[in-house]
Amino acid sequence: MYDSQLQKMFQASPFAQRLCDADASLSDYLRCNAANSLDRLALTAICTPVSIESTFSRLRQARRRVMLHLIFRDINGLADLDEVLRVISEFAEITVNAALLAAQTELNAVYGTPIGATSGQRQHLLVVGMGKLGGRELNVSSDIDLIFAYAEDGETAITGTTQSCISNHEFFARVGKRVIALLDQTDAMGFVFRVDMRLRPFGDSGPLVSSFAALSDYFIKQARPWERYAWLKGRVLNAPTSEPVIAQKKALMEIVHPFVFRRYHDYGAIAEMRDLHGQIRLEATKRNRLEDVKVGPGGIREIEFIAQLFQLIRGGREHALQTRSTRKALNIIGQNQLLSEAAVSQLLAAYTFLRNVEHRLQYRLDQQTQILPTVVAEREALAISMSFANWADFFGELNKHRGIVGQAFETVFNAPDAQSSEATVVAEGNKASNHQENSPKMPDSIASWSSALAKMGYAAEAQGISATLLAQWLNGARHSNLSDKNRARLHALAHACLSAVKQQSPNETMGAAPTGSYLGAARRTIAVLEAIDRRETYLAMLTQYPAAVIRLVRVCTQSSWAAEQIRRHPILLDELVGVQKSATIAQVFPALHAECDAQPNDVERQYDLLRTFKHAQTLRLNIGDIEGKLGVMELSDALSELADGLLGATLVLAQRQQQQQQLAQTSGVENAVWAPPRGFAIIGYGKLGSKELGYASDLDLVFLYDETLADAEHGQSQAGHFARYGQRVNGWLNTLTSGGILYETDLRLRPDGQAGVLVSSLAAYEDYQQSRAWTWEHQALTRARWCAGDPSLKARFDAIRNKVLQKMRDVSALKTEIAQMRQKMYLEIKPPKDRDTLKVFDLKHVHGGVIDIEFMVQFIVLAYSCQHPELTENKGNTALLFRAAALGILAEEDAAVLAKAYLSYRAKIHVARNNNESQTLITADELVTERASVARVWHTMFG
Repeated sequence: MYDSQLQKMFQASPFAQRLCDADASLSDYLRCNAANSLDRLALTAICTPVSIESTFSRLRQARRRVMLHLIFRDINGLADLDEVLRVISEFAEITVNAALLAAQTELNAVYGTPIGATSGQRQHLLVVGMGKLGGRELNVSSDIDLIFAYAEDGETAITGTTQSCISNHEFFARVGKRVIALLDQTDAMGFVFRVDMRLRPFGDSGPLVSSFAALSDYFIKQARPWERYAWLKGRVLNAPTSEPVIAQKKALMEIVHPFVFRRYHDYGAIAEMRDLHGQIRLEATKRNRLEDVKVGPGGIREIEFIAQLFQLIRGGREHALQTRSTRKALNIIGQNQLLSEAAVSQLLAAYTFLRNVEHRLQYRLDQQTQILPTVVAEREALAISMSFANWADFFGELNKHRGIVGQAFETVFNAPDAQSSEATVVAEGNKASNHQENSPKMPDSIASWSSALAKMGYAAEAQGISATLLAQWLNGARHSNLSDKNRARLHALAHACLSAVKQQSPNETMGAAPTGSYLGAARRTIAVLEAIDRRETYLAMLTQYPAAVIRLVRVCTQSSWAAEQIRRHPILLDELVGVQKSATIAQVFPALHAECDAQPNDVERQYDLLRTFKHAQTLRLNIGDIEGKLGVMELSDALSELADGLLGATLVLAQRQQQQQQLAQTSGVENAVWAPPRGFAIIGYGKLGSKELGYASDLDLVFLYDETLADAEHGQSQAGHFARYGQRVNGWLNTLTSGGILYETDLRLRPDGQAGVLVSSLAAYEDYQQSRAWTWEHQALTRARWCAGDPSLKARFDAIRNKVLQKMRDVSALKTEIAQMRQKMYLEIKPPKDRDTLKVFDLKHVHGGVIDIEFMVQFIVLAYSCQHPELTENKGNTALLFRAAALGILAEEDAAVLAKAYLSYRAKIHVARNNNESQTLITADELVTERASVARVWHTMFG
């Protein structure tokens, strides 16, 4: 078996055969060790020299063994791509550290120890691995891209054995040269790794080593866009041998991080990366390298570019994308639905296939090549090493993967308008804008814009209003300092957006202005553009993604609420780009948790993360609503689930904050488990409790705690501990930041209302519900549910709720109380303005309206749950109506008309909330049949 495996390796790699022929001990090593993978401990043992002087030869011997070991296992199917990448990357790290130790030891003996002029501490040369080494995805015969840096300038300290002191810069330059020689220099045994230093500041013309200060200055003043992409994978390779090394590694990455990752979403990176890819493709064409599996069409580099694009655009705000691994980045991109999961799966499969091909090309002669062979025998050998019968089969599979990669690359970089067939509207807008920009005789006057709008089909009055808004905006003082590039972008976007508005067909009931169904949308769209007119990244984003312009216009046309959210929080524009999220609400929360964990000491940042997350998820749901992917019931369920998740996240973060303050901790809680606080629960009432939340609903909450916990657990009374906790949670929800508030809360449904304590024990809550609560409070309890907190309290709360709701009641007296409460509510509610003159009514409170249906359901639950416990299930009003009919409590016909009316009312209310209307007003001739039917059933039930 071993001999056949050996021959298979030799067929794929003449390089491996030469090694074994030249040194019989290598075959013996392989026979004894090839069955097992090389872990880091084994690699370290192979590389460790017996003395500093023997480092040079030891590392070359080690490389021979590692390369043979990898080739044998890979070619014979004993190792997968994960193992190959891990082993060669770990081997590179270990050899770099061995070379660094040898070099520093040699030079310390001559010049002493480098000391920082400011800190007085020993300085260390940090070796940064770039490219695939930084990402732990190194090729088997790859160069290693390195950058050398050190923290402080200063001088070496002379000791009794040293000859003279030199500057830290000169010392580390000599160390760097020695490291390169130990790795790169070739002798009869070969080399360890070819070292490429061209990624350092100023490239070949720059100094070999840089101080942190020099590197920081370079990033600010001199660095070119492509260097951001290079540093994306930059990783310090030094082993954490001491606290100073660890501290200096951290300090270096604190300089690199803001250079690579912008605090905002950087859509300007699209054009920059497209230009860089064009240069690479042009160079590949010139060198006849189109059959190169790395830089050719559909090659490895295009997969890397796709991953890096999303990382550079979004990595500053989405911490999970800050990984150096291409494959991890792609997985996160798929999880976040920035690309479809199917597309990501195909890219990952292509990446694995292409990297395996790349390795087999390099196994052959130990050369850093990615070019497919042209010699027939070599082609057949490559196909066989990839487990194909012949070259034709292999080449067909290769082209399938390259085609998938090429199509994905073009979609992401060159054809964003493919996301929408309506994007031609944007192209026309850009064309019109370019004409205006190239004509100095067409200023931003009302007349010029009115003419342009007329060509788009705007009616006369809409022309006048919109043209005036546009001229006032674009001629404003804030635009006087805009660059020509950004002014051109604004013109293009204004034309594109206003043209797209006219193509939409909004319903007049969706908040459109009386002068035309598109005028309100035009006003809202202009307001959004005005909010971003000095934010270059968003101008770039809308220019790069015409489909996002279409989606923005659609949102502004059909939802004044969403348009206002985007105007206030332009970061939400990011949600208009790419694949619309198919993930459930529960699936997106881990990303929020990771972002909060990455900011353990910054409460204000965590506040904003929660708010931005809520805005983003709500807008995604709004888009799904507008595009017909979500019904009213599904939308309310999702909004309620979102609120539950945010309440749970708030509980955890508030608990961490309270614990830190109590223990006087300042280090924060990093990567902590997202477990709810023990003994505390949030109960949702009202719309939250019944899962009927709308876009801007507030939350009716009650805070409860477990009184059975020992006082010693908190070092104070439970009541005091949980009262402070409840206050903190409420503060997290209601505090106003630049991102707004998380949720408005109403805590008046707690026992004894505003006069009661903020947080009640479960025992006190039960006592209140059993002995002192009013009937209307039991009505409210029919819609209450456990939403967040300690899961063990859910069953206890449900038991209390069921016990209260299933009490035997005097049905006649209950009817009287509920009817009187309904009449009292009607008389106390302030009627809509001009109700009598315009015959306008509030759908919620009008006779035969929403409240009547809700009160009837609540009556059924309170009156009949003692006989039918299944009525206590919090299933929503529609489900409970049909359940009551099935139990014979309500006529089937009555249940059907109430359910139909309730769904119609909810749809009407949803439209109103979607357009920022605090009341849902109807005229006398609207929903007449529904209101009459509800009133009839009410009369039958209550008299």
